[in-house]
Amino acid sequence: MMLRSSFLLLGLLSHTAAFAAEATETESSRQAARLLVAGTRGLVRVELALAIDGDSAPMVWRRALDRLFEFHDRDGDGALTEPEARRLPTDYELRSLLWGAFLAPTGLGKHWEALDRDGDRRLTPDEVRQWYGRRGAEVTIGTGTAPDVAALNAALARSLDADRDGVVSRRELERARETLAPLDLNQDELVTPDELVAGTRYPGAAGTLRLQPWGSESGAASKEPAARPFRSITLLPLDLEGKGWIQELARSLTASSETSDPVLAGARTALGIASQGTSEETTLRERIRTLPSVPWHVVWEQGAPALSREASERLLPDAGLRLSLPANPGRLPAVLKEHCQRAAARFDEADTDRRGALTAQSPAVVKDLSLRRVLDVADRNGDAALSRAEHEAWLGLVRDLCAGQFLVTTLDLGQGVFELLDEDRDGRLAPPELRGAADRLDRLGVLSDGRLDGTRIPRHVWITVSHGHPESLVAVPDRPGPAWLKTMDRNQDGTVSRAEFLGEADQFAAIDRDGSGWIDAAEATAFRPESSPEAAP
Repeated sequence: MMLRSSFLLLGLLSHTAAFAAEATETESSRQAARLLVAGTRGLVRVELALAIDGDSAPMVWRRALDRLFEFHDRDGDGALTEPEARRLPTDYELRSLLWGAFLAPTGLGKHWEALDRDGDRRLTPDEVRQWYGRRGAEVTIGTGTAPDVAALNAALARSLDADRDGVVSRRELERARETLAPLDLNQDELVTPDELVAGTRYPGAAGTLRLQPWGSESGAASKEPAARPFRSITLLPLDLEGKGWIQELARSLTASSETSDPVLAGARTALGIASQGTSEETTLRERIRTLPSVPWHVVWEQGAPALSREASERLLPDAGLRLSLPANPGRLPAVLKEHCQRAAARFDEADTDRRGALTAQSPAVVKDLSLRRVLDVADRNGDAALSRAEHEAWLGLVRDLCAGQFLVTTLDLGQGVFELLDEDRDGRLAPPELRGAADRLDRLGVLSDGRLDGTRIPRHVWITVSHGHPESLVAVPDRPGPAWLKTMDRNQDGTVSRAEFLGEADQFAAIDRDGSGWIDAAEATAFRPESSPEAAP
């Protein structure tokens, strides 16, 4: 589902402020993205800050771009001439590192005039940083919309409505485990979306659509085209004082006469804009500035996400919005490590005469376009040969440029009932989740007069941060519990049922203190075999 080609649509954020000349970080400069998210009753801002081994994502990117500049400044004079700059990667080639495309760049020759804004025929580090910043050299944002929400809702309603009166009552929710059990076609004690609706691939979207910030250089604000459609998840600039973005957003909100789109209608209401009316920019900017905000601080340490300061789930009843904010390790570190190992082995294989250098005439280089491109870019001393040291320096640059290649995947899951039941967000309904369905939906505020009220279901949005592509678009919970529990837990739902339990019935009963029919991590941890040797599993 996460095919490389599907990510060709992805663009980069355009946050020029992240590449300001000052090295000292302020609170705003540590921020990685600002999302505008629509619920069923209002709008909120999600303020994403990402720290990587103690440094903010913008600072990591600044260092990577400075490293890129130094690598191409062959004479070390602190400026790039046109011949030096032509070897710089395009913004697209820089973005391609995200999905593991490590080819040497084709060059920036046609972009020279845009780079050299002052026309002095020399590029400074600031000019290079600013150009990549304008083109979006930062954290990447992808978005998508789950296509099967209505079908899953209908399937769940049909299955749960045992008395066929057209509503799902609390009593019917209390029997959800027994009612849905016949749908478990593969007998793994879980109910999945494809068992509810045949052929469903959950969540059915992979965040492959480019999410452009309002007013970005790569956007269409300067050309005054038809207004972009307003989506449930959009990207605001980090600098809310700019002018271009507010103009483009205002056009998007006011250009269409469409009144049936609930997302657009809700945004207009939240921002006080009449259909096809006009919006005073200062007023609109202030209303966006005063919207409820959700801070989300993601910390990456030693290649893996640490616990964020906020919970990974936020329910915002006033906005009719439920946010799931998990972090995912991502695939890039493993892909990068494998690439560097293969590249080093390929160099050794190509160096048939064991001189420690490759030339354009080396047989392997003649046959290998990627090696020829690396030779052109990485031959820093200009001797028409790629030494082992130069090749290793090139791989070091690739590692530096990958350090900030983070993807924010935003998925609009609509007003889905499945997501309300799937407490751990792993895309499967386990017996404990179904047993507690009524109480959970009551806590979420979606029951009215003792029955499920579709108008109260919040819009559910996933926002996942990963280093490169996420390993999975559904959550992969870290299941607690002793080793024996994890070994017996064949379906990996965090509990052990009687069918999974390898011991005797009396042993199971001794551990299953609440008589639920499964052993959870708390019961397994609390159990002490020495107090009842005959009950030990």
